[in-house]
Amino acid sequence: MHGMKFFEMAGIGLAVLLTPLLVTAEDFGGLEGVVIIGENASSSSSDQTSENEEVQVQSEDIEEKLAWSLDGLYLMRLSDQYFNIFIDIGLVNWKVQTESLSNIVSANLIYQDEYIFSGEVDFGSHTQIGVLEEVDGSIMFTVPDIVAFAGPSALQLEMIVDGEETVEPFDLTKAVEESGETVNIPFSYDERTTDELELSLGDSYLTDTWNGDSNDAYKWIIQDISLINWSDKIIKLEDSMYLLLTYMNKYGFEAQGDFPVDEIKPLEIINVEWAFHIPNIVAEAKDGMTGLHIRVQDDEWEREFSVDKSILESRQENGVNNLSSGKIGIQVKAYMGSDSVPKGVQITRVEKGSPAELVNLKKWDIITAINGQSTSSTADFRKVMSKYSPGTAVTLTIYTKAKNGKEYSSRKVDFELVDNKHFAS
Repeated sequence: MHGMKFFEMAGIGLAVLLTPLLVTAEDFGGLEGVVIIGENASSSSSDQTSENEEVQVQSEDIEEKLAWSLDGLYLMRLSDQYFNIFIDIGLVNWKVQTESLSNIVSANLIYQDEYIFSGEVDFGSHTQIGVLEEVDGSIMFTVPDIVAFAGPSALQLEMIVDGEETVEPFDLTKAVEESGETVNIPFSYDERTTDELELSLGDSYLTDTWNGDSNDAYKWIIQDISLINWSDKIIKLEDSMYLLLTYMNKYGFEAQGDFPVDEIKPLEIINVEWAFHIPNIVAEAKDGMTGLHIRVQDDEWEREFSVDKSILESRQENGVNNLSSGKIGIQVKAYMGSDSVPKGVQITRVEKGSPAELVNLKKWDIITAINGQSTSSTADFRKVMSKYSPGTAVTLTIYTKAKNGKEYSSRKVDFELVDNKHFAS
């Protein structure tokens, strides 16, 4: 049979058409002796095939396109506020010509149907993909913490490959678990209550000293505050928030405090401590006698307020009342625990020259106990620390992440506390 070779394979007749089309070697990335069989085959060959009814041609109906698949997914901490998300992507060229890889693939991560993060696509040294060639690459997204920890109900992945678009739910749950990272975000991942700044009030506690300032006639109420920027623009924080502690709906005490930054970017979260300086009679007020007046940008509202007095009581019982509690020179956030590490607090900052730096504590180390007493939350950490005055020797139970970025090792660290006028924590 002219132009054909016929093979017998397990009783199946397989015909391979050898009539070449006008395809050059360059179209196949330099491969020689390769041809494409398609609708442009010569009519004479077609006639010969139809005349020979014994010949059966079997082939798969493969669409001429760039096929793609996502093969791997992992997270890596970039900074205090951001993660990098890496996705492995594979391409196969089923077309009959070489394609340039420049801008042929784009990807967007969509959060809450509102926020769009463009991916950075990288195919390494590959600039084109030949016919039937496979090329591997990666896509990287840089996203805030709240996006990295959102569930598939809040995330979608938009892929545009050679002009064809697909949008599917995107699940980072397994990648988050494998990363070993945790964050404590006091806002909903799936919905928001405003398009501007949203405030969340965390723990509050009572103490007789703040930043080295103490007076027998007064106390301090320390209030944890978190802010998130739900807008699509940078917001200046100056005069953006006002808190007033009210007593008997008649007396007011303004909150004191500063923001660690001057502005907040979209979807960023900042955590601060603001303090109310109050007379003892207010510190001893019964529930229902104190409240909060809150203003965030143009929104104002009132809410009931009660204070955790256990910190002050524990300090009085230990005979260190009216003394400045000792400090180690760190700032911390809550750590929710993992399979290998119990709940604790995670170090987000180490002050230079502090006891923490001298004993080689590092950012992202996790503290799970002080002198054997659990610190499973930021409130626990403060309560335990408030018992000890400057000069006290303490032992911390520390978990440090290994160099491979996954495993943790534990150790105990001993040092002496210093006066809190030197350090913020």
